[in-house]
Amino acid sequence: MEDVIKQRINVKPVIGFRRSKNNPYMYGLQMKRKLTTREACHIYRNILLFNIDLAIDDIKCDSFVKEELRNFYDDITQAMNGFIAGEVDWQGLCDATYCYDTDDDSGLSVAAALKLVEYLQSKGIV
Repeated sequence: MEDVIKQRINVKPVIGFRRSKNNPYMYGLQMKRKLTTREACHIYRNILLFNIDLAIDDIKCDSFVKEELRNFYDDITQAMNGFIAGEVDWQGLCDATYCYDTDDDSGLSVAAALKLVEYLQSKGIV
């Protein structure tokens, strides 16, 4: 176990959770602002380890590159904002990014969730 590098994850104690009026359980995070496209791509690539570059390469092969690429970026940003707010599930992220090679049954791991919350707090999103 000496080869394992331990990262320290600092999560602030106060996070706003979303709750519905009919259900007392938490289902998402209260966001102070929406993610930008750059922030959403960073989360997909570096935290959730989605290979969105394959989908981008496929779009670049089409003739309507700019319009299709803009639509793709808008879709994945909207999906990530919905995921953080609790409105989109793991399968919704896979559908938006065309990344079906991720394990659909496992969903978001605890380690990735902690890294995600740490990143969102550092950017002032939650």
